[in-house]
Amino acid sequence: MQGEAVQVAADVGNIGSYGWYSASESGTLVYRNGRAGVDRAEFIWLDRRGQRVGQLGQPSDFTNGLQLSPDGRKVVTTRPEGRVSNQVTTVEGNRLWTADVARGVYGKLLNQDAAESSAAFTPDGRLVFSSTLNGALGDLYVVSSSGIGVPEPLLVKSQTVKHPNDVSPDGKYLLFDDHTGTQAQDLLVLPLDKGADQKPIPFVATAADETFGQFSPDGRWIVYTTNESGGRREVVVQGFDPTHVPAAAVGKWIISTAGGDKPRWSANGRELYYLAPDRKLMVVPVKAGATFEPGAPTALFTMPVVIGFFPYDVAPDGRFLVSAIRDTAIAQSSPLTVVLNWQAALKR
Repeated sequence: MQGEAVQVAADVGNIGSYGWYSASESGTLVYRNGRAGVDRAEFIWLDRRGQRVGQLGQPSDFTNGLQLSPDGRKVVTTRPEGRVSNQVTTVEGNRLWTADVARGVYGKLLNQDAAESSAAFTPDGRLVFSSTLNGALGDLYVVSSSGIGVPEPLLVKSQTVKHPNDVSPDGKYLLFDDHTGTQAQDLLVLPLDKGADQKPIPFVATAADETFGQFSPDGRWIVYTTNESGGRREVVVQGFDPTHVPAAAVGKWIISTAGGDKPRWSANGRELYYLAPDRKLMVVPVKAGATFEPGAPTALFTMPVVIGFFPYDVAPDGRFLVSAIRDTAIAQSSPLTVVLNWQAALKR
C-alpha cells in the first residue's frame, strides 16, 4: 500500500499501545478521545462467581497483561516507558516488571537498553521474553525472574517478531508465536535443553493466524486460538509430540462454540477457560491424559474491561487474576464517536 497519510480522527485515546478505536470493513469507524493517564489499570482477584476478592498491588499503568508463575508466587507484567534505546536506535516500548504475589510490590526486572514484552515463566523460576536488544525486532532471551544476571540469548538475529506464549511443565520446550506476515502468526516450539539443537520446529504453521498457545499441565496437549474458520477466532486443542515435525500430534478439537480467545488451563488440567466475544469467561470441562475429551462450554461470569496480550491468569487455588481497567477510568472516559464512510477521507 502506498500514498500519503490522511488524518481521519484527532486526539484518539489509548492505554499504552492499545488505541481506543476500531474500524469495520463496511466503512464505520468508532473511537474515543482522551489521553491515557497513570493508574488506569489494576490487577484484581476474582472468584469463580466473578466476585472481587482482592487486589494485587496498587493501580498503575501496566498495560500488556500478566503471567503468574507455575507456583502462583510471582507475577510478571509490562509497563510502557515511551521511547527506549535498543543500542541501535530508539523504539516505542515496554519494560518487564515483576512482583511477589504475597507483597504486591512491583519492580523493574532489567535495565538493559531495549524494549521487552511477552514474558513466560519456566518451572525453575526463570523468565523467557521478547527483546529489541541490538536493534532486533523481537528476539528471545531468558533470565532469572529475580533480574539477577545477564539475559541469555535463545533465538536472536531474527527477521520477524517473536513472542513467548508458554513453557512446557518439564521446562524442556518454549512455545512462541512468530509474526510471519502482516496478519498472520505461526506457533513454533524451541527446545530449551542445554546442549540441544536449539532450532525451532513448527507446531502449527498455516496461512491463518495462530497464537495464545498454552501447554496442558501434563504437557501432552496445547490449546491455542486460530482464525482459520473464516476470520473469527476460535479456541482449539491439539496433541503435542516434539519428536515429530510439525510437533502437533494426531487429534484436533474445537473448544469454543461461537468465538473464543485467550485460553488458559486450570492447574489440575481438568478445565479450560477462554474469553467469549461478549466478555463472558467460559469454562470447559476436559478429560485429558493419553486421550482428550472436552465437554460443553458454559459461562462463569462477565469479565470486567480487560487489557493485555494475556489479560488474566488462573492461580493454583482457582482464583482468577485479571488485568482490568479501573471503573473510575472508564467513568472518566469521553463518549464514543462514530464516523460513517470514513474511507471517503482517503479520496480527498
